[in-house]
Formats: sequence, C-alpha cells, structure tokens
Amino acid sequence: MKYLGVKTLPISILGGLSISMIAVSSAQATSLNASVSGGYVAYSTIYTGDEENPDAYEETLIGTADVSDVAGGNFEGTPGSVSASGEFQEETDLFAAQGTLSASANSGSGELKALASTSVDAKTVGEGFDATEVSNGDESAGGNGASAKLSEVFSLTGTGTATFSAFLDVSWGGDMLFNAFIRGRNLATGENYLPGEDGSFSASFGSGSITDHLLSLSIDYENAVDEQIEIFWNVGGFSYASDSCDIYTNCSDDFGFGTSYFDASGTANIFYSGTDGLNVTAQSDGFLASSAFQTYTPGTVTPAVPLPATGLLLLGGLAGVAFRAGRRKT
Repeated sequence: MKYLGVKTLPISILGGLSISMIAVSSAQATSLNASVSGGYVAYSTIYTGDEENPDAYEETLIGTADVSDVAGGNFEGTPGSVSASGEFQEETDLFAAQGTLSASANSGSGELKALASTSVDAKTVGEGFDATEVSNGDESAGGNGASAKLSEVFSLTGTGTATFSAFLDVSWGGDMLFNAFIRGRNLATGENYLPGEDGSFSASFGSGSITDHLLSLSIDYENAVDEQIEIFWNVGGFSYASDSCDIYTNCSDDFGFGTSYFDASGTANIFYSGTDGLNVTAQSDGFLASSAFQTYTPGTVTPAVPLPATGLLLLGGLAGVAFRAGRRKT
C-alpha cells in the first residue's frame, strides 16, 4: 500500500521521545546520528511504615552506573560514519547487572545498526534490610536506549513516484520497545510525509523476530522542478529490566532475574528510485559510494538494483527500492 499522506503534527516514537517536524528552508545533504544511554541502579530497602504511612520504605543506594554516548555529523563531499557504544557489568554479593548498547550509521554503505541488551539479578538481601531491588537505567531513567538515524536530501525533477524503502531484520525479547520508520519533508513548503503502516514497524514485550520486513514510503510528484526533499531512516528503542527479592522469598542466584533486548545490529543498505519520468538525485557525492548493492553517480537517475530472490518477492510491483538490511550474521 502506498502512503502519500501529508501532515504537520508531531509524532511520538521510541518510547515517548517526541520528534517535532518543523519546516526548514535548507539542510545538509547527509546527516548521521548514533546515540546510546542508560545504565543500572540498585537499592537495599527497609520498611519504615506505620499506621499513618503503611507503604513507606527507606532506600539505600548500593550500586549505579551511567552510560551515555552520542555521535553525529553532516557530510556532503565524502561518505561519513558515526558510532556510539557503552556497557556496564557489576556483580556483588547482593546483585548483578550487565548491559550492552551500540548504534552506528554509515552513509557510504547505507548501514544502520542498533542494539540494547540488559540483564539484572537481585541475589540476596543485605543484613538489616528487607529487600534488594535492581533495575536498568540510571537514577533518573527507566531503560537502556540505542538509536541510529540517517537522512539525505534529494532533488526531484519530473512527474512520477519516488520510493524509499527498507528491508528490516530485528529480533527482540522481554520488556522492550523497538521502532523503525521512514519519513520525509519538503524543504521548500514544510510539508511532512509521515510513515503509514508500510513505512514503520514497532515491537514491544514478548519475543520475536523478523527478516526482510519491507518498509516503504512513496511520494508522488507532478511537474517537479528541482524539488528538494529530505528523507529520514531511523531504527532504535529501549530495553527495560528489573528484579527484586525480599526476606520472604527465595533469593538464590538461580531463582530469577530480569532480562530484555532488541537486536537490529545487522547491516542495512539504502536504496531509492523514481519511476520513469521522475529523476531522483541524492545531493551528497558520497552517498552510497561503497554500497554493495548500488553505486551512486551524481546527476543520474538512480539505476535499477538487482536484489536477492527474497527481496524481489517482497517488493512485488514496487517501482523503487531504498533500503536493505543484510542477513543476520551467524
């Protein structure tokens, strides 16, 4: 199904992060961003309630870690790449916490990657306390997050349909939230092209995986003359985990723990094209310069790109291909 709707409302993604779509008159040709944030926090608690405050507890911080890394940049003449990563690992007699976060974006090969994995375990209760509690996130946050973003400015001339797509590979499990989407904006008019059902994917809770899941955003133009649009590809999400034990439960090491993850760390190769009569040109000379599936030549109509059999089947009758996630490594 083709999505051609235009709206100017903000959309909320990645577990509450709001992206406002504000019209701008110009933009850098290629923009990349990779970010991770999170950590863990652990407490020993003791019950201090009475008749007036029956639910009162006193907390003592027994461990914490704060992970944060952000990288970004704009690139025009040469391909660019950015990456962010972080990890934490702590084990004491009372608790254990471990997490891995990574994200990267590469405009030369079109790669987008994001991963967040968390495991926490409340092992026993400290002397003089009633419970041990441990969760991921720092003292002010509730989860470990990772996201990768890539945007490119395109020039459109003629009449036809420009299509920007993605084959998405991701697996997930536990208490988490993952989103992937494609959106766009017209730099002259400020019109925003939001992802419909075909242009976005989200997963939360439970477990599952998808391979070669097709995302697609298509835009129709009539008699365009050097129309400037910016297209955004985004993947990322949050991983949540918590565990607790108290003096009334079995707190052996193997009794229970909290874990969650999402893994979209396979490679992704971006593609784009226009139907006959519509010239779609990326503005950055280095965009997709090292792509295994497409070599971009500035000033030319995007060439047809041969895809594996599974890709061809999923594309069906779509005219343009924009983004391909590579097979998950084994």
